[in-house]
Amino acid sequence: MIQEVHDRLDVLPYKQRKDVNPEHVDGTCEWFTSHQRFNSWKDNVNSSGMLWVSGGAGCGKSTLAKHLVDNVLPSNDARTTCYFFFKDGFPDQKRPADALCCILSQILEQKPALFSDELLERLVDRGETIAPSVRQLWGILAGIASRADAGEIACVLDGLDECEEKGWSELARALCEKPADRKLKLLLASRPHGSEIVHPGFKPLVAHMPIIHMGGEIGNDLDMISSEIDIHISHRIQDLVTIGSLHLGTDQHQFLQDELSQVADRTHLWVYLVFSIIQGIVYTTDDGFRDEIRNLPKTLDAAYDRILDKSLDQAKTKRLLQIVLVAEKPLSLQEIAVALAVEVYGSHDQSHGHLQTQAAQAEARLLETLRELCGVLLTVVDSKVYLFHQTAREFLVPIADGTSDTAAHLEWRSSVHPAEAHAILAEICVRYLLLDDDEDADDDSIPLYLKAHPFLDYTASFWAAHVRNSFATTDIHHDSRLLPLILALCDPAPNRGKTWLRIYYLAGLGNYLPRETLTTFMVAVFFGLAGAVNHLLRTDNFSLATEDSQSDETPLSYAVLEGHTAVVALLLEAGADIETADNQHSGTPLSSAAACGHRTVVELLLDRGANMEAMDQSRRTPLSWAAHCKEHEIVRLLLERGASYSWASKRRRAEFEKVLGLESTEILE
Repeated sequence: MIQEVHDRLDVLPYKQRKDVNPEHVDGTCEWFTSHQRFNSWKDNVNSSGMLWVSGGAGCGKSTLAKHLVDNVLPSNDARTTCYFFFKDGFPDQKRPADALCCILSQILEQKPALFSDELLERLVDRGETIAPSVRQLWGILAGIASRADAGEIACVLDGLDECEEKGWSELARALCEKPADRKLKLLLASRPHGSEIVHPGFKPLVAHMPIIHMGGEIGNDLDMISSEIDIHISHRIQDLVTIGSLHLGTDQHQFLQDELSQVADRTHLWVYLVFSIIQGIVYTTDDGFRDEIRNLPKTLDAAYDRILDKSLDQAKTKRLLQIVLVAEKPLSLQEIAVALAVEVYGSHDQSHGHLQTQAAQAEARLLETLRELCGVLLTVVDSKVYLFHQTAREFLVPIADGTSDTAAHLEWRSSVHPAEAHAILAEICVRYLLLDDDEDADDDSIPLYLKAHPFLDYTASFWAAHVRNSFATTDIHHDSRLLPLILALCDPAPNRGKTWLRIYYLAGLGNYLPRETLTTFMVAVFFGLAGAVNHLLRTDNFSLATEDSQSDETPLSYAVLEGHTAVVALLLEAGADIETADNQHSGTPLSSAAACGHRTVVELLLDRGANMEAMDQSRRTPLSWAAHCKEHEIVRLLLERGASYSWASKRRRAEFEKVLGLESTEILE
């Protein structure tokens, strides 16, 4: 049972994601580990058991967090150290529920005796996925920490600013309820939130929590931080000399040290990037060397631009960056080799096996190719390809709010537009899935087939997400070249290209999508492919009534349950009944959307006149479903729109009235 629970909690390779961050340089991080506030936290002097670490981009928070986990706070008989590194680029690394699952997984792995038989049985009974809510997972963690035999549990959470927006409030509520137990210790690292040190949701928390600013607060701290960056510079110079990349005389050595140490606002990340540039400089005279050093970039953005500008194939460089930036999870070298091969060899008369052979030839030198084209912006850990740092993403992707670009003269700045990148990866995925299967794989042979064709698992799971993200929410017209391919992939009739659907079913991702009665229209609706749905609605090749003889679900039901707002709008415009009850509870689309927490769908249905007071067979309204499912934002929205709660108990009515009068509250079932 322990192994079963561990497998379910182990939702992502958290160690691999930690090790993406560079190792600290000897002689650095010491100002932090000798800091009085850190040692008070480590030695259980401060009463809250929590420490907040704040610092700007590139100051070394993640490297510090990795150093603390690996070297300063290692697990021992008295202490269990756990960690999670939030990263904005991947959905599974942004969710606080996944973070807590990983924390619990590490505790289970190190001290399984802390999980009682009753707790293990409770977790097994939850089914395939354990993470029901942040609050429940936090309750499990707090319960484990309170055991007399638990010892000390130290949790390091890095990159809280990269946690998904919804997760901020969930995590803040959980942490604000942390018991005054010094055995459960939390070190939380984050960038400032705009002009504020912390996200507004954490303000009640940090009011009683010590904070260490990575930028330094007083003269002594600033001097120590500056001194450690100089140590980092010296270390990098010595590395270059040792490996023979740079032959420096005594005067040149000192000149390089002095020039870099004089740069204002230098950070550890800047040092790392600049030395990747220095490693490639070519000079023939001492004056030439000094000119090269004087002209080194002085900012992170300028360093990124210089690195990418060195590429001899900038089109291929951009394609690699586009793929890595919008991938739903880290891709392996093999998967990227296949993705690149699809564009060259991915015609319909090819098979997965033939393409795999073509990709294998490129994979043999792909690691070298990545370095030649992208420099240090892409890094490889355990054969998985990652963007080097969050600041690289911020450099490459345009600012979402459309504010002016202060570094417009940099060619690579804001050069990767997410919608365009998603369209490229969408086409790669769709073309790959439409290739001939090497064999008619049945359900039992799918695992072996996936092992032989690893990119197939990714494309089957995420092709539709890339299609959805390849156009603006107001634009429902797919690229004319891509639409026929999407329609072909959605057609359940042909055998070719249907292995992806079996993979999707076996992963448990389409449990209520019927196998036997599928139509192209149903597949397009279920996956939220607004362009395909719009096309089919115009050709009369659809039915808005019940299409699923197995569950009596309508196309509108599928679109609402999956949260596809654009498709819901199209179906309503085509005449779908906004009050049609689903099969399970006879609930209306509004009840389903409220229960699932799909805010934009709820808003659309309300704007189109959906009945907020409609009751299902269990006499639940949309409001009661939202409360039951702990969808706090939906509860507030429905109450603000005038939903009645006369049916509620006295306690429940008081809670709803509190929502209307205050900024936040807990909705309890």
